[in-house]
Amino acid sequence: PTKDWNRSDYRFYRDLYYCRTRGMELSGLFVRPIVSKLSSWVLGMGVGWKLTNEAAQTALTDWWAAHHADIMRAMRGSLKQGDAWLVINSDLSTTVLPPDTVDPIVAGDDYGQIIGWRVTQVLAHPETTARMTLIDEYYADRRIQTTTIDGRQQSTQTYPNLLGRLQIVHIANALDEGDSFGHPEAEALVELLLRYNTVLEAAIDG
Repeated sequence: PTKDWNRSDYRFYRDLYYCRTRGMELSGLFVRPIVSKLSSWVLGMGVGWKLTNEAAQTALTDWWAAHHADIMRAMRGSLKQGDAWLVINSDLSTTVLPPDTVDPIVAGDDYGQIIGWRVTQVLAHPETTARMTLIDEYYADRRIQTTTIDGRQQSTQTYPNLLGRLQIVHIANALDEGDSFGHPEAEALVELLLRYNTVLEAAIDG
């Protein structure tokens, strides 16, 4: 295929970021400052907006300031794992989604055109073994939510999309030609980190 739908191993790079990857427990410490410094350099000071409509500019500036922390978190997630998805809710609040919960929905007549995103979340009951699965399908004009408990469908509800455009923003890092998903910032450093971890352990033993 000329369009690549492959993704990075989100769990691997998340563990690498937190120094939980076998063989890179020490060298993984260098991934966090790489991610933090790049995201701070790009968005740390915020964004200055210049619009012809002064009221719109004020509203946009206020909205960005109120949600800057979530936007920064999504940016760090993109650098850390390759992809991040930020939901702009109907009330203009924001939600950052785990990247492994989001899948593309493509047009039936054009597999290269993404017309929506499917978000699958599994919620465990805190006191029983019951599991609830929420599947939200986001389109430009609607959101369809399906709820199942232990595999039995409970309800399907459709909500209008008041924004009139896709509510989910895909933030892909280092997107290459033909790619649909991004690449973690540390992807090219894995072999180096493995070798450097060996050096660090030998130094400690010495």
